[in-house]
Amino acid sequence: MALQVAKKRLAIGAGMGGIMLATAAVVSHWEGTTTYIYRDIVGVPTFCTGETDLSHYRPNMTIDECRTLLIKRLPYYVEPVRRCVGRDDLPPSMWVAFFSNAYNIGVTAFCRSSMARLARAGDFKGACAALSLYTIAGGKTVKGLINRRGDAVWGERTICEQDL
Repeated sequence: MALQVAKKRLAIGAGMGGIMLATAAVVSHWEGTTTYIYRDIVGVPTFCTGETDLSHYRPNMTIDECRTLLIKRLPYYVEPVRRCVGRDDLPPSMWVAFFSNAYNIGVTAFCRSSMARLARAGDFKGACAALSLYTIAGGKTVKGLINRRGDAVWGERTICEQDL
């Protein structure tokens, strides 16, 4: 049993680099990149590619520095998201969608979500469908979040369902 778990973790680790690059592409597509601090739709100070940790901000950052920061930050989402999903048998595209979503709504919100609950229960189709529920920010439905979740090419739900 322990050997099977170790093999699954090794397989996930081996593919995680590709998953992180794919996640970076999805996040970049939806977040865009700005080299200055601005307030997002709910008033959170944000910079680069949706980054909210101001300790990483430096005046006069470049687009390349923002891309590097995103690539460095995304792996911090891996273990918390994997822990709250509680299983290692998700298809790669589902991990991409979940990491992108957790980057967008935060790990705590993701872990409390119906997406994580349904994935834990093995209902992968239901977990992917639940992505479409997360379209409200600041108490209002946001067109950009509707697009982010449901776009036919770059949408998190579309990506999530890709390998099911």
